[in-house]
Amino acid sequence: MLRVLERCGVYRTAFTGDRATTDLRLGEQNIGLWLIAQMDLVDLTEYPRLILERAQKKAEDKGTVHVSELDEE
Repeated sequence: MLRVLERCGVYRTAFTGDRATTDLRLGEQNIGLWLIAQMDLVDLTEYPRLILERAQKKAEDKGTVHVSELDEE
């Protein structure tokens, strides 16, 4: 699901300086934000859980501190 949200551009700015491209990106972001809202309707913890899992995977790939270890400090 995060790959779809990334493709929708919810993690980037929509503004490019070109109106047509900006409008396209705003439309893509709108779909991504709608998907997040739909996840929230089902379970308010789903989207944050996905984000935490992604952060944990990135940390493990880099060999850095595990996100759950931060809570213990």
